[in-house]
Amino acid sequence: QRHYEKLKEYAAKLEEYVEKIKICGEDRNSYSKTDHSATFMRIKTDYMGNDQLLPAYNVQVGVADEYIAVVDVNQYRSDMDCFIPLMNKFYTTYGFYPKYPVQMLDMVLTTITSSVSSMEWKNI
Repeated sequence: QRHYEKLKEYAAKLEEYVEKIKICGEDRNSYSKTDHSATFMRIKTDYMGNDQLLPAYNVQVGVADEYIAVVDVNQYRSDMDCFIPLMNKFYTTYGFYPKYPVQMLDMVLTTITSSVSSMEWKNI
């Protein structure tokens, strides 16, 4: 009887873990209990500069000639992981890739240099 009860507990835990892995997905290793699509990111929140892990999204804004051309919201923590999906969204919207891609995040312009090799096949 004791082994049967223990086996039932293991089966219940296995179902719980399968559900959690299903929510988390293949690309991530964490999720928020309140917002399953958000990813935990380090965000400075207080006046002392202490950071906390909070559920958040990475918002990318593509600007062309001082106009907002494309906006993308992702679960990726790194800006470099968000850049290629932003360029693909630009392409699906306008039918071409920008000649001089620049990424704008939190109102700071940053020239993309490290993902050049992954974009060369698209002639960007």
